[in-house]
Amino acid sequence: MSSISDRGVAKRIFLSLLVAGTIFIGPSAPSAFADANAVISMNNEGVKALNAGNFALAIQKFEAALQMDKSYQLARENLAIAHNNYGLQLAKSNPQEALKQFHQAYYLNKTNATTAQNVEGIIRMLGKDPRDFKTRITMADQARMSGDFIGAIVEYAEALKIKDDPKIHVKLGDVYRVRDNVDDAIKEYQAAARSGDSAEVEVKLGQALQAKGDLPNAVIAFGKALAFKPDDSDTLDALQAAWEDALKKDPLAPDNHIGLGQALQFRGDFGGATAEYKQAIQLSKGNNPTAQKLLNALPEVIRKATIDKYINNGVDLQSKGLLEPALESYNKALQSDPNNAAIWVNIGTVYQAKKDYSKAVEAYQKALTLDPRNTAAAEGFKSCQDLMQEQQITASENAAGDAYKQGRYEEALKIYGSLIQKDPKNAAYYYNRGAAQQMLKQFDLAMADYNQAMSLDPKNKTYSDAMDSAKKAKVDPIIADAVAKHKAEDYQGAIAGYQQALAIQPGNAPLWFNLASAQYALEDYSRARDSYQKALEVDPKGQVDDLYLIAVIDEHYGKGPQAQGEYLRYMSQAPNGKYAAQAKERVTALNKGEPPQKIKGKAELAAEKAADDAYQAAMNLSNAGKMDDAIAQIQKAIASQPKYADYYAVYGSFLQKQGKFDEAMAQYKQAASIDPKNPKNQEYLNAVNDAQGDKVAPIADAAVKLQQEGKLQEAIAKYQEAIAILPNNGPLWRNLGSAYQAADDFNNAFNSYKKAYAADPKGEVNSLYFMAVIDENYKRGQAAFDKYNQYKREAPAGQFIKEANARIAALGANVNATVQMQTQAEAKADAEVQKLIQQAADAYNQKNYDVAIGLYQQIAQLKPKEPSIPFSLGAIYQSKEDWNNAVQFFQQAVNMDPKNKQYSEALAAAKASAVGPVMQEGYQKQTAGDFAGAIPLYEKGLQQYPNNAAGWTSLAACYQATDAFQKAYDAYKKGYDLDPKGQVGNLYFMGILDENFGKGNQAWNEYRDYVAKDPRGAYTSDAQSRIARLGKNVNDVVKLQTSGQVKAQGEAAAAYDAAVKLQTDQKYDESIAKYKEAIALLPNSDSFYYGLGTCYQAKNDIDLAIEAYKKAISLAPNNPTYKQTLSGAQQIKAAPLIDSAIKKQTDAAKPDLPGAIADYEAALKLWNDPSTHMNLGTAYQAANNLNRAMQEYNTALQMDARTCVECYYYRGTLWEALKNIPNAIKDYQAYLRAAPTGQSAGAVRERIKILAPAGKR
Repeated sequence: MSSISDRGVAKRIFLSLLVAGTIFIGPSAPSAFADANAVISMNNEGVKALNAGNFALAIQKFEAALQMDKSYQLARENLAIAHNNYGLQLAKSNPQEALKQFHQAYYLNKTNATTAQNVEGIIRMLGKDPRDFKTRITMADQARMSGDFIGAIVEYAEALKIKDDPKIHVKLGDVYRVRDNVDDAIKEYQAAARSGDSAEVEVKLGQALQAKGDLPNAVIAFGKALAFKPDDSDTLDALQAAWEDALKKDPLAPDNHIGLGQALQFRGDFGGATAEYKQAIQLSKGNNPTAQKLLNALPEVIRKATIDKYINNGVDLQSKGLLEPALESYNKALQSDPNNAAIWVNIGTVYQAKKDYSKAVEAYQKALTLDPRNTAAAEGFKSCQDLMQEQQITASENAAGDAYKQGRYEEALKIYGSLIQKDPKNAAYYYNRGAAQQMLKQFDLAMADYNQAMSLDPKNKTYSDAMDSAKKAKVDPIIADAVAKHKAEDYQGAIAGYQQALAIQPGNAPLWFNLASAQYALEDYSRARDSYQKALEVDPKGQVDDLYLIAVIDEHYGKGPQAQGEYLRYMSQAPNGKYAAQAKERVTALNKGEPPQKIKGKAELAAEKAADDAYQAAMNLSNAGKMDDAIAQIQKAIASQPKYADYYAVYGSFLQKQGKFDEAMAQYKQAASIDPKNPKNQEYLNAVNDAQGDKVAPIADAAVKLQQEGKLQEAIAKYQEAIAILPNNGPLWRNLGSAYQAADDFNNAFNSYKKAYAADPKGEVNSLYFMAVIDENYKRGQAAFDKYNQYKREAPAGQFIKEANARIAALGANVNATVQMQTQAEAKADAEVQKLIQQAADAYNQKNYDVAIGLYQQIAQLKPKEPSIPFSLGAIYQSKEDWNNAVQFFQQAVNMDPKNKQYSEALAAAKASAVGPVMQEGYQKQTAGDFAGAIPLYEKGLQQYPNNAAGWTSLAACYQATDAFQKAYDAYKKGYDLDPKGQVGNLYFMGILDENFGKGNQAWNEYRDYVAKDPRGAYTSDAQSRIARLGKNVNDVVKLQTSGQVKAQGEAAAAYDAAVKLQTDQKYDESIAKYKEAIALLPNSDSFYYGLGTCYQAKNDIDLAIEAYKKAISLAPNNPTYKQTLSGAQQIKAAPLIDSAIKKQTDAAKPDLPGAIADYEAALKLWNDPSTHMNLGTAYQAANNLNRAMQEYNTALQMDARTCVECYYYRGTLWEALKNIPNAIKDYQAYLRAAPTGQSAGAVRERIKILAPAGKR
């Protein structure tokens, strides 16, 4: 049983739980073997550095421990923790370096979910998505290129969790190869092969297997690679290297020489292969059938290889366009194998590529003789025959084309004729022959060929275009002659020409239009209509204007309804057409029942032209300022067209420019009288009004000038003179009203405004407002109210809408509260007041305050009831900082106008300024910490000015600081009541004070009120916490600290901070004294006791450290850090006993099992550790105390089955010893499930084979 005892002592270290993302650990238990003391010591140094926050040193120590003993699993786990915690420390300052630390931690312990979360968290902090496959691959590639192989391994592995990708398995395998993790590399290459096998994957797998020494499987992998790429040099190199390695290990094995010989044969090294086969035969004492067979087959292999070499070389050369060298290479291959049909086919393809089709045909025929079923040869043979024929045709086509280009059209005709005989269904030949005939001006023959080409290939637009071109070429001279005759007014000759052309080109819409125009000019309207109709049918869109001309002809023949329908169709199809306006006019006229309009004859048109010419001349002369000449020309126009109203209107405009207003108006009236139905008659009548306006304008201008000069009666007379001419002119009546109003003749002003509104209700809507003002002056309140409302309805955005609204509000409240208008005398007095105000303002701006005061006192005598005067005096006194007088005058203004907010605010500000020095002194004392001194000053200021909300808040803070909590509450409430918005924070402090008074429900409501009114306030977060606490238990109130308690807390905090600094500087005794000083001030602070414990532990005074940790736990029993740190200290305390127990148990010369048991049990009293229970079990088992051993194994498994997995094995051996085979098998199987590759896995499997052989389980 001694062997079991030795095996049972496992290496273990304490590992604490995760706390807030950071892992704290304690020192390790000692190793099970005496020679591991140095490893344990190094590990414990790492633990101390880790607990002190010196992560770099901790990492160094743990790595050193692992270098001493690579199997020391707990040092590996501690190293992972150190990297994790170091990463957390770096996360904010250097996230990229933090990621490296997390990578290291995760690589060391891939089962730690917290570290995995930290990796993802830091990636998000870097602005990337850790769940994105491409992101993880990019990060892995970057890590790999920078030499961070651990980071690359972690990132590639995480990427593969997102998506399985053979390429990424290969990359991960490559990184493992770099780190000499051959087994892991093999797993990744095998995974890649399962996902997507390739030559590259199999080569890498073979190399990894070769590195591991697994040559058989390496050779298999290389063989698979060759199956993918038989000529791959990398694979051949690897295969050769594998067999060379095999020979190094066993140079006398014939199979190794055969394998190397085949590898060399694959490479084309036939000499080397021959030597290896012979060596295999020699090592087999001259009898190796496999080697002999391979050796005998070599000449044929060499011959085929030579042929393949020349063929492959030829193919390569041919692919590069090197045809002659390729042909030479094929011929060399042919020398070794003249009856190889494939070589003849390759030779045929070379000749075919050279366009030497006759020799290509010979080669293909030779191939078919050797292999009649050779499809490549048959296809090549047929292709070349076709190409030879095409070559001949192409030559003829080229000759014909050259002849055409060089102008040898007769020769081209003959060649195209012969080509047509060979291929009578080739449309292109007919087209080309037609083109040659067209060049010879044989248009009819050309059109016949074009027609044949079109019949063979109807969809080819080139042929139809050529036909059109030929027709055009034939018809162009005819059209040109017809157009010339048309212009010369030889309409009959033009018509004949157009008809001849149309016989050739019946689809030429412009020709039909020209024909119609010539017929129209001959006044042959019936035929013209038919021709317009034909043009429209040929091109409905391009000839849409013809629809209008057809309508004109129909109207000429008296077909009014038909013409009207055609006009409407034209307007619908061409709303912006050439004749759109004319069509619209005709539709309107016909709708009104006017008779259809006849087409004007030549004489009538001549008269219209003469009139129009005279009109144009008149307009030009007018623009040049030659009005008499212009009048003479417009009179000629009227003489030619006496019923054309516009000419009279133009004549009137000329007279109006000359100032002959009465004559001008007579012409305008004449224009309007010609045709009562003329829609422009209103324009002519408006022109009459404009002439009247021009006649009135000088009179009105004189009236305005007189009014501006104050000559009101003369102005009134002039306005009346103007109105006599224009009695319905609203602006004239309004100006007359303003002149009456300026003369204080309000009644006549009212009547004038009334006539202005009546003349133009829309343009003179403001007259309603003026009338309402005058109604108020005569105390007609209801009438004024109605007019203001009428003005508001008719001019909601009018010039005086603001004033109207104000008066509506005033009269609506009291219809008798009318306002009288200012007379001229009153206006003069106001002007004097304004002058004094300006002088006072100038004095004020120059800081001559006393002068300004004197001027305002004069103004006050003129305006004793105006509240703005004492307000202005108060403002001046305020500028002089004469607060008493400022308050006096502001108060006077407020008394005169109590509703004026500005006056009230100014009065309050003056009162506040009056007490400002006292309040400022209080503020200075408060900020200096002299709260008792600040209180009487604040009280004095608030007595003088009690509405200072901020002052009450400041006083409340001083009351609270001096423990006068009720006074503080009352002052906070006073400040809040005065200014609920500005002092909303007072609700929070009122809640704190109500908590102190035990009024939890009232405090809860105050906190909620505060959060609702200031959701982003400075105290919102704490208020929400307090709402949550009181919501659970309204009696769970928090008392305020008194000033004495606050002082003690501050002193304790200072002592604690000093203790921490002294501890950091390793001045432990001084630090302990400071910790005790802090504890004396705040004896219930758990953190002070915890800090004291860490200082004792750093000083290596473990007993006092444990005592301090226990005290901290008693004050904060739910703090996991305290418990973990206590456990760590207990571990250190127990460590010597565990070391001693292990030494006694493992002493090869004389094991002391009772002494070891006693030490283990003593250690467990100090530190209840599952590994120590397991080790104690092994000691009891070695001492043959099986029941106690069973108890200890059970306890260890209950505490930590994962760490103490070996207990399954040890307990299984106990069950065997107790003859309980079923339970033994169960424990062995439990072991394999938990640790299939554990240190005892081999022994466990052997025991299972013995206890439960196949078929008996």
